[in-house]
Amino acid sequence: AVIKELTSLRDMGTYRFVSLPKGRKTVGCRLVLTRKFDSDGSLQKYKARCVLKGYRQREGVDYNEVFSPTPQFISFRIMLALANHHDWTIRQCDFYTAFLNSEMDAELYMEMPEGIDLVHKRSDIPPNPALLILRGLYGTKQASRLWSQVLNKSLLKRGFKACTNDVCLYIKHTKSGGRLIVLAYVDDICITGDSDAEIEELIKSMADEYRRPNGSEGIDDRGELEWFLGMRVKRDRKRRILALDHSQYITDMLEKYGLKDAAPASLPLPTTTSIGRWECPSNATKEGREAVEKMLEWPYLSANGALLWCGRAIRADIAYPTHLLSMFAANPSQASSTSMKQVFRYLKKTKDLALVF
Repeated sequence: AVIKELTSLRDMGTYRFVSLPKGRKTVGCRLVLTRKFDSDGSLQKYKARCVLKGYRQREGVDYNEVFSPTPQFISFRIMLALANHHDWTIRQCDFYTAFLNSEMDAELYMEMPEGIDLVHKRSDIPPNPALLILRGLYGTKQASRLWSQVLNKSLLKRGFKACTNDVCLYIKHTKSGGRLIVLAYVDDICITGDSDAEIEELIKSMADEYRRPNGSEGIDDRGELEWFLGMRVKRDRKRRILALDHSQYITDMLEKYGLKDAAPASLPLPTTTSIGRWECPSNATKEGREAVEKMLEWPYLSANGALLWCGRAIRADIAYPTHLLSMFAANPSQASSTSMKQVFRYLKKTKDLALVF
């Protein structure tokens, strides 16, 4: 996986070997190794990613603008509802090394990643070496923005128009009077519409445009939509039923936060729950500081973010308790921490609940 990633960076012309100019500094990088899973939780593949340490970039020197839009969950749900109502096909595609299709907008130098000598001859490496980044490498602060601009131009030239209320949702009215809808979330896109032939033509067209220098495909066509942003999509086209659930996501979160063996709960919060700021520990006393340190042993803020994601995407039944517990994210108390674990216990019991269209 590591050699495949480094080879991809080389073939895409992501960098150029240079001797570091006087007065300039390099930014470090690291190889991130991950595993990707299918909708049923089975291992799909091992993946390596060379990531620049973007937190060391300097504003005005290594980057300028960084904002990149992402779609709203409501746009995704409306798209699925329309597709299910009209019995349209929903396809999903993933761009291989998407960010590398954009050109870097700043002069940025990176340290050589571990293993770079496996894909280059030693004679290619100059004295005092550094890598001048030419493309939107993962980890750079502006990479997502640069790729978003590239994808936006690619869709606009094909006749799509960005939705006014969500610029990541694109709509095209075809010559035959039909519609094509594309939802873009970074390097993942969902495509639906009333013409399977038009969808196939769009995927083929973009695959040709983003074909990599070595001739391999630049797009991974995953076929019918089954898994998107941690959500499992189950569909019965004969009965016109489409269901979204977070069962695998919830299972992963329970394990991550040490609640895999916790007892299931029937309610997200007890009816007698009373949480106030007066219960939050204070740094003013020694006992308070010890209580604060004890609260930090469990990742309250991270767990709260996981619940917010789940609540906004599918599980509206935990929206209120999650909002309530967010008020104590900066300084959680024992009561708020216990209540948050109760929400996880409730999700454990109801993880198979689905949003059905």
